[in-house]
Amino acid sequence: SYVSVEPGAPLPIELTFFNVILDGQNVQLTWSTASETNNEYFIVQHSTNGRDYADIVTLIGAGTTTREHSYSYKHMSPASGTN
Repeated sequence: SYVSVEPGAPLPIELTFFNVILDGQNVQLTWSTASETNNEYFIVQHSTNGRDYADIVTLIGAGTTTREHSYSYKHMSPASGTN
């Protein structure tokens, strides 16, 4: 799995877990946060070349919290080959 972070930009979340599982023709993404600060949303992006990304879904974040939160998304239309 590949997670990108802009250099010098602090994340508003403390990511504790991120997993990607091939589920038949689909891809199941799951992740958890230990805390979030003003986290309005997550944008899940897709790429087949690691350079060009397209937004595929926006998921609502937990705002500001110190409680663990879990998230998931099933990508129903990944491309053949490397994603």
